[in-house]
Amino acid sequence: MDIRQSQQYANHMRSLGWKVERVGKWNAFIKSFPFIGSFIKIQRIGNPVPWKEIAQLSKKHRAYRVIIEPDSNTKIINHKSKIINLNSPFSPTRTIHIDLAPTEETIFKRFKESTRRAVRRAQKNKVTIEQSNNIEEFIRLKTRSMFPVGYFMGRDIRKLWNAFRPKNAKVLFAYKTVVMVSNRNEKMSQSMKSLYFNSHYDDTYHRSGLLGGILLLFHEQTAYYWHAAATPEGKKLFAPTLLVWEALKLSKKRGCKTFNFEGIYDERFPDSFKKWRGFTKFKKGFGGTEIEYPEPFAIMSRS
Repeated sequence: MDIRQSQQYANHMRSLGWKVERVGKWNAFIKSFPFIGSFIKIQRIGNPVPWKEIAQLSKKHRAYRVIIEPDSNTKIINHKSKIINLNSPFSPTRTIHIDLAPTEETIFKRFKESTRRAVRRAQKNKVTIEQSNNIEEFIRLKTRSMFPVGYFMGRDIRKLWNAFRPKNAKVLFAYKTVVMVSNRNEKMSQSMKSLYFNSHYDDTYHRSGLLGGILLLFHEQTAYYWHAAATPEGKKLFAPTLLVWEALKLSKKRGCKTFNFEGIYDERFPDSFKKWRGFTKFKKGFGGTEIEYPEPFAIMSRS
């Protein structure tokens, strides 16, 4: 079942002000508005679709529109409700899944040659990856890398983290590594080292200069590449590519069977996803299988 149907995601939606109710075994998210009723969305719904319960929920909350975003294996049959196609989906309509069952060597060999080369270049550039729970640092990175849009994302990212942490969320950071002479014989306290080297120091090197990061979410043996950000220097040093490779290895070690890239460009919705062309090429470099979801639609409950 998709992460949008998890209890953690339901808690996240509640924290954003949505009501959550069940239709069959699926979560429905309801946003109420004064005077005009409510808006309902049901994301990644699967078979069997409980049309009768959806109609009852719509009537209960005086919904003027119910958005249905089917899962990839869902077959939508004709029903009596008036429907319209959506021009702007709420969830990605196409993505890439990477099978994590093979060995790390096999997974790496399935990358495009340019992607494998980028991983090696990042390693040669002394880029190192570190796991973290510092969501505030990730939010600052996201804000800087996507300003001004990123400025408005902090609240949602923080609430998402709080809904999934600590077990089902992890941040990976990329740093530039500076090799140093061993300081084992120097009489410098650990507190002074941490202060001087920005809390990223040991006896042989320190990590400085944040280059990029990934926010991973986990649900039912699937890892989700939910948010990512990188600095201009990080991109030049191929930090984003090494971050994904380390995210794949981490997800495999956690027992995940699938890595979900959470969205690529879909030509069915060129206006909605036109900015996704660049990172779609990046994601396709890691191999995997493209997954296409049925087109979402809206049930018009009131005329």
